[in-house]
Amino acid sequence: MKKYRANISLTYTSIFEHVVIKETKKRIIYKIEHEFWDRDKIEIIERCENKFSDNHSWFNTFEEAKLFCVEKHIEKIKYFEKKIKHHNSEINKIVDLNKAIMSNMFGTKS
Repeated sequence: MKKYRANISLTYTSIFEHVVIKETKKRIIYKIEHEFWDRDKIEIIERCENKFSDNHSWFNTFEEAKLFCVEKHIEKIKYFEKKIKHHNSEINKIVDLNKAIMSNMFGTKS
């Protein structure tokens, strides 16, 4: 049976199609083509991993995997927008503090 593995990281997102050999509620065993760097040979090896993690998830269709990736990226964008807003407020606090220090040092009002 074919399944799709969606990989999410800070720098890239990918969706791969794999042939699944065995599947349980939490684990999955699948085949992968592995090309060895020191030989001109491609071997099919079996890998076993958790179905769900922070970096990847498994899906029955390509569309489900694509939707998952889009939703994760929307969450990332919202997180970074929130982070930018927080940093901007901290920068404004520092600017106001610097203005207050400068006005006390030189006796000027800003």
